[in-house]
Amino acid sequence: MSILLKNNFERIKHHKSVLFIACIVMPVFICAAIYISNHSTSHEVIAILNSDIPADISCEQYTLMSVEQQPPLSAFINGTYAAFAKKRTDGTYSIITLKGKQDKEAIQSLLTTGRLPADYRGDDLKRKERGIGTNILGFITMLVLMQGVALTTLYPEDRSNGTFRRILSAPCNENQYLAAQFIFTLICIYAPTFAPIAIIHALFGVEIGFSIADIAVLLLLLTVFATAFALFIATVFDRNTNLIATGISVVTCIIAGCFIEISTNNPVLAAICKMIPQTEFMELVHGIEFGKNYFQFRYGIAYILLCSLFFVAMGISIAKRRILEGEY
Repeated sequence: MSILLKNNFERIKHHKSVLFIACIVMPVFICAAIYISNHSTSHEVIAILNSDIPADISCEQYTLMSVEQQPPLSAFINGTYAAFAKKRTDGTYSIITLKGKQDKEAIQSLLTTGRLPADYRGDDLKRKERGIGTNILGFITMLVLMQGVALTTLYPEDRSNGTFRRILSAPCNENQYLAAQFIFTLICIYAPTFAPIAIIHALFGVEIGFSIADIAVLLLLLTVFATAFALFIATVFDRNTNLIATGISVVTCIIAGCFIEISTNNPVLAAICKMIPQTEFMELVHGIEFGKNYFQFRYGIAYILLCSLFFVAMGISIAKRRILEGEY
């Protein structure tokens, strides 16, 4: 197995696109996530035309600013303004925003009554309540899941060119081969993910929400799951693995609340959300950031590891079946 590992590290040097994404793009995205998470808790700005700002506004979530003309669409996209309001002749306001219906109605209530609805929480407040570390790891979760499949490129490559069958004819079985692929992928995901976080925190003292030890443990748990998921996808699908993995990763991470807290009163949807391993991971991350210990999340950790074991077991089972059927 050590020979397979060494061979994988030698071969990956020739996959420059994969190395570029893993060693350059991933750290850049992680640095961006850390920067955004540390600079995203300031009040969002509502632009109001011609000083039509109500005098009795009481709001801790938005800052009101007078403007002489409607801001361009780019100002809403880049976050300069959360919304633009123009007072009508009847005293109500016309609201332009890229936010959802609930946010739009809340802003309308703020401008007409002077207060936001009691149960309203804007995006910045939600991010602040989630914590800097939770926001950082929420974004990184999606990146790691997508990166895992890209780093298993040697596995489908071996199958397509017949190398996999030749390796199995040597003193090596499919379990040893997949174990080597698992360790190789785990290292190649973990190192470029942990290193930039540790360096930024150590050299610049940037807040990451956790101690380095906690980041190391949480990332290890995440990369174990991501590696198992990647091997499963790479085994089940012979082509378009990156596209499939990206779609699954994005959808499941959104539903699991990796980017912003998701709440629903629908019991079926709530059950589906709970089944996604990323949901348990985000609950663990949020709890650790706010002072809880790992033992309190033992069932969630066990569930993530169980899902990882399931993906590995399914990958091995499918590979063995296809070997016996002569597909590999």
